[in-house]
Amino acid sequence: MSKKNRDIVTVAMLVLLGLTAFSAGFLTNELIGGSLNFGTPTNVSEDFEIFWEAWEKVERSYIGVIPSSKQRTYGAVRGAFDLLGDPYTIFVEPVARDQERESLRGNFGGIGALLEKDENGDIVLTPIDDNPAAKS
Repeated sequence: MSKKNRDIVTVAMLVLLGLTAFSAGFLTNELIGGSLNFGTPTNVSEDFEIFWEAWEKVERSYIGVIPSSKQRTYGAVRGAFDLLGDPYTIFVEPVARDQERESLRGNFGGIGALLEKDENGDIVLTPIDDNPAAKS
């Protein structure tokens, strides 16, 4: 068999092997799982039946102003994050996040000093006027 024919057969076998592996993986997923749901529990609707039942009761008998759907959603997300017990995992509502991003744009924090190397290689700290470093 010539080198050209051997190369063609090799490429064809590799393609066939790849297709077979993909098909086997897809078939295995269908047999054991049924669908590709990454990150979403399969019992979401069952778990949230209690949530919706509770809100239906609140809407029927609550005396006062009921928060909007968006406010309830944000509250539920905040509550779920609070269950984690991690002070660094928080939910910031999109409007508040946009306001925060706008207020931080172009502003830099710090003590108000410049760090530079002089010609001898020594590090020189120079306070900037009207900043905390200059005042101290």
